[in-house]
Amino acid sequence: MLNQKPETVLKLDENPTYIESRSGGYYVIGTPISLESVVHQFKEGLSVETIQRECFPALTLEQVYGVCTYYLRHREDVEKYLREAEQDFDRLSQQLEETHPGLLKPQEHLRQLRERAREPQLK
Repeated sequence: MLNQKPETVLKLDENPTYIESRSGGYYVIGTPISLESVVHQFKEGLSVETIQRECFPALTLEQVYGVCTYYLRHREDVEKYLREAEQDFDRLSQQLEETHPGLLKPQEHLRQLRERAREPQLK
Protein backbone atom coordinates (compact mmCIF):
# COMPACT_ATOMS: atom_id res chain seq x y z
CA MET A 1 0.00 0.00 0.00
CA LEU A 2 2.91 2.32 -0.32
CA ASN A 3 1.89 5.44 -2.20
CA GLN A 4 -1.61 4.06 -2.75
CA LYS A 5 -4.87 4.87 -1.08
CA PRO A 6 -6.24 2.01 0.99
CA GLU A 7 -9.42 0.42 -0.26
CA THR A 8 -11.03 0.64 3.14
CA VAL A 9 -11.42 4.11 4.57
CA LEU A 10 -11.61 4.27 8.33
CA LYS A 11 -13.58 6.95 10.11
CA LEU A 12 -11.17 8.49 12.59
CA ASP A 13 -12.63 10.19 15.62
CA GLU A 14 -10.84 13.39 16.47
CA ASN A 15 -11.66 13.11 20.16
CA PRO A 16 -13.53 9.97 21.08
CA THR A 17 -15.43 10.77 24.24
CA TYR A 18 -16.68 8.28 26.77
CA ILE A 19 -17.23 10.55 29.75
CA GLU A 20 -19.66 13.39 30.35
CA SER A 21 -20.14 15.86 33.15
CA ARG A 22 -23.60 15.62 34.68
CA SER A 23 -25.23 16.51 38.02
CA GLY A 24 -21.95 17.54 39.60
CA GLY A 25 -20.14 14.32 38.67
CA TYR A 26 -18.63 12.45 35.75
CA TYR A 27 -20.37 9.52 34.10
CA VAL A 28 -19.99 7.15 31.20
CA ILE A 29 -21.96 8.92 28.46
CA GLY A 30 -25.62 7.98 28.42
CA THR A 31 -25.43 5.78 31.53
CA PRO A 32 -25.85 6.16 35.28
CA ILE A 33 -22.39 4.62 35.79
CA SER A 34 -19.88 6.99 37.33
CA LEU A 35 -16.29 7.51 36.32
CA GLU A 36 -15.31 6.74 39.92
CA SER A 37 -16.94 3.32 39.91
CA VAL A 38 -15.13 2.15 36.77
CA VAL A 39 -11.79 3.67 37.77
CA HIS A 40 -12.03 2.15 41.25
CA GLN A 41 -12.36 -1.35 39.77
CA PHE A 42 -9.47 -0.67 37.40
CA LYS A 43 -7.26 0.57 40.23
CA GLU A 44 -8.15 -2.55 42.24
CA GLY A 45 -6.46 -4.55 39.48
CA LEU A 46 -9.42 -5.87 37.54
CA SER A 47 -8.89 -6.23 33.81
CA VAL A 48 -11.00 -4.14 31.47
CA GLU A 49 -12.72 -7.33 30.28
CA THR A 50 -13.57 -8.36 33.85
CA ILE A 51 -14.86 -4.87 34.68
CA GLN A 52 -17.17 -4.98 31.68
CA ARG A 53 -18.32 -8.58 32.10
CA GLU A 54 -18.70 -8.81 35.88
CA CYS A 55 -19.12 -5.27 37.19
CA PHE A 56 -20.82 -3.27 34.46
CA PRO A 57 -22.37 -5.55 31.82
CA ALA A 58 -24.51 -2.63 30.65
CA LEU A 59 -21.33 -1.02 29.30
CA THR A 60 -19.63 -2.09 26.12
CA LEU A 61 -16.04 -3.20 26.20
CA GLU A 62 -15.22 -0.10 24.16
CA GLN A 63 -16.75 2.16 26.82
CA VAL A 64 -14.75 0.55 29.63
CA TYR A 65 -11.54 0.77 27.60
CA GLY A 66 -12.41 4.41 26.86
CA VAL A 67 -12.87 5.27 30.53
CA CYS A 68 -9.68 3.46 31.54
CA THR A 69 -7.72 5.10 28.73
CA TYR A 70 -9.04 8.48 29.80
CA TYR A 71 -7.94 7.74 33.37
CA LEU A 72 -4.45 6.71 32.24
CA ARG A 73 -4.10 9.76 30.00
CA HIS A 74 -5.35 12.18 32.67
CA ARG A 75 -4.32 10.33 35.82
CA GLU A 76 -3.24 13.37 37.83
CA ASP A 77 -6.49 15.25 37.20
CA VAL A 78 -8.68 12.19 37.77
CA GLU A 79 -6.85 11.35 41.02
CA LYS A 80 -7.38 14.93 42.19
CA TYR A 81 -11.08 14.67 41.32
CA LEU A 82 -11.34 11.32 43.16
CA ARG A 83 -9.74 12.82 46.29
CA GLU A 84 -12.15 15.76 46.18
CA ALA A 85 -15.11 13.40 45.71
CA GLU A 86 -13.98 11.34 48.70
CA GLN A 87 -13.63 14.47 50.83
CA ASP A 88 -17.14 15.56 49.80
CA PHE A 89 -18.47 12.12 50.70
CA ASP A 90 -16.75 12.24 54.10
CA ARG A 91 -18.21 15.71 54.78
CA LEU A 92 -21.69 14.56 53.79
CA SER A 93 -21.36 11.44 55.94
CA GLN A 94 -20.34 13.55 58.91
CA GLN A 95 -23.26 15.94 58.39
CA LEU A 96 -25.71 13.05 58.11
CA GLU A 97 -24.33 11.43 61.25
CA GLU A 98 -24.71 14.72 63.13
CA THR A 99 -28.30 15.31 62.00
CA HIS A 100 -29.40 11.64 61.93
CA PRO A 101 -27.30 9.61 64.38
CA GLY A 102 -27.02 5.95 63.43
CA LEU A 103 -28.26 6.43 59.89
CA LEU A 104 -24.95 5.38 58.37
CA LYS A 105 -24.48 2.56 60.87
CA PRO A 106 -27.81 0.73 60.65
CA GLN A 107 -26.72 -2.35 62.62
CA GLU A 108 -25.52 -0.25 65.53
CA HIS A 109 -28.65 1.86 65.34
CA LEU A 110 -30.87 -1.25 65.36
CA ARG A 111 -28.98 -2.62 68.37
CA GLN A 112 -29.60 0.63 70.25
CA LEU A 113 -33.29 0.57 69.35
CA ARG A 114 -33.60 -3.02 70.58
CA GLU A 115 -31.91 -2.11 73.85
CA ARG A 116 -34.30 0.78 74.33
CA ALA A 117 -37.25 -1.50 73.59
CA ARG A 118 -36.11 -3.91 76.33
CA GLU A 119 -35.86 -1.16 78.95
CA PRO A 120 -38.84 -0.88 81.30
CA GLN A 121 -41.21 1.80 80.13
CA LEU A 122 -41.81 4.70 82.49
CA LYS A 123 -45.49 5.50 82.96
